[in-house]
Amino acid sequence: MLKHLTENQKIHRMSVSMQHFMRFQEMGYQLFSRIIAADEIWRHHFDPDTKSKSMDWRYPSSPRPKKTRSPTRGGKVMLTCFFDANGQLLL
Repeated sequence: MLKHLTENQKIHRMSVSMQHFMRFQEMGYQLFSRIIAADEIWRHHFDPDTKSKSMDWRYPSSPRPKKTRSPTRGGKVMLTCFFDANGQLLL
């Protein structure tokens, strides 16, 4: 969402909001069954281990365990979820 809207954007947003409000007054809560929302998030192909996962209890005099190298990240993917009034539709 933009932090700073132009006057035209503010007027358009107000107009759309009023249309939704008037439609809600006509239809009531049935309007919500017709609305579908989407949410997007970038995710890595895998989540790398945290440092706390690799920590082990040991005596101070014992040698530290060797850490294995984690494979390089495979990249990111866009995860998109679609919802309606009853819950998740599509992932």
